[in-house]
Amino acid sequence: MSVYKEKTRFLRESIESILNQTYKDFEFVIVGDSPPSDRERVFSVVEECALKDSRIIFIPNETNLGLTKSLNVGLSRCKGKYIARMDADDISVPSRLEKQIAFMEANPNILASSAWFEYLDENGKKIGRIARCQQSPQRIRLAILKNSVLGHPVSIFHRIINDTVVKYDESVTYAQDYSLWVWILQYGNMSNIQEVLLYYRKSDSQISTEHLSEQQECAKRAQRKAFELLYGFPYVEEFMDVFFCLTIGREKQVLEKEALKVYQDYLAQVKVTKKSYPALKFIMDIYIRYFSKKTPKRIGLFLYDLTKRNRTLMIVSEMDYVFRRLVEIVKYRTQS
Repeated sequence: MSVYKEKTRFLRESIESILNQTYKDFEFVIVGDSPPSDRERVFSVVEECALKDSRIIFIPNETNLGLTKSLNVGLSRCKGKYIARMDADDISVPSRLEKQIAFMEANPNILASSAWFEYLDENGKKIGRIARCQQSPQRIRLAILKNSVLGHPVSIFHRIINDTVVKYDESVTYAQDYSLWVWILQYGNMSNIQEVLLYYRKSDSQISTEHLSEQQECAKRAQRKAFELLYGFPYVEEFMDVFFCLTIGREKQVLEKEALKVYQDYLAQVKVTKKSYPALKFIMDIYIRYFSKKTPKRIGLFLYDLTKRNRTLMIVSEMDYVFRRLVEIVKYRTQS
């Protein structure tokens, strides 16, 4: 855990939710990265908890380093087989570590995993929304092209992967988890426990809302890495810009004709093989879902159903046919 300037009550609840876990054999590394204005208030809570529980290892930074570097400071002090992440204003359910460690031990091919988490408001009240992360390693490997695939505050991963001690990429200020998952997927699989193991506090002061543009830029870089490192796809700036707008940067407008044109150009540069096909089909599905929302429902459902018929290898001509149908729809909508 890295602490910044969380409210005292939230921080105390978060720390106690870990100390009260049913699984007891762990070290709790907390890095203090508070600005001068909050340093005494925040650090005093951690120090008070550390006096009561020797499992807490508190590392106060001399100066504010930011989340990514602070997480690496914490990782450098960890000695366990697994690293479990925790944010300083969330609440882990009591059985979280017990269930996650049992899951990882039972699935040695899984290098990282997380679980479902439920959203809370500022007052700690459930707002009726649960983030249900996918379980299938195959689906996760595809979904990483679209966005981050694990819940970072409820994640657990091997401390050493491919004979390397895991570290976050310090060139990534935000969305550091997305970048890390891409790196890990080069060496193995990921999964998620289909159960709520954490309560995630949603507030207006979080990084995700305060620095949205910077976070999205970092996420865009991680998305590009997923295309290149996991599938060997070429980097084409025009295509990546459009695909980003269809996935992460949804508030940005995309011209339909432009989206189709750059996709057609990109498809011409990618060799369709058994390895690349699932990813290309996943990209096609995202395009079809986007256009289905903007076209008559009957046509949209027809296109969506077409891509679902063949679960093995869809021949290139069929992909071309789907693409031609998309072009026809855009022309139809333009003319009418």
